Amino acid sequence: MNVGKLKYQIKYIKKTFASSNANYGEMLPSSTEYVIWADMKWIAAKEKLIGDQLTSIKNCEFVIRYSSDTKGINERDMIEFWPEYPSSTDKSEFDILSIQYVGKQNKSYIKVLAQERS
Repeated sequence: MNVGKLKYQIKYIKKTFASSNANYGEMLPSSTEYVIWADMKWIAAKEKLIGDQLTSIKNCEFVIRYSSDTKGINERDMIEFWPEYPSSTDKSEFDILSIQYVGKQNKSYIKVLAQERS
């Protein structure tokens, strides 16, 4: 993979759960944020009627390099994208729909299909 194609900085937010010290064994959510390089392309957009409102559903594909930070990515995690990171305040949040590991021993890069939150 040509790493020069990874032209956008995105924030990958890894969500985890840890048990608390409470008597009931409660699981508390926490997260770790990583700023990584990625390529991004829009792949589909459609409209859906939810209630009485017409909403837009936008899907895109992120390509990120496999690393120790990204090897455990899953559908519970989230991606934040800025067209001009970090100077832009116009950010989009994405929920991860699917993950595909690609390359030699599946450790070259990761394709992430994601849907923009509305």
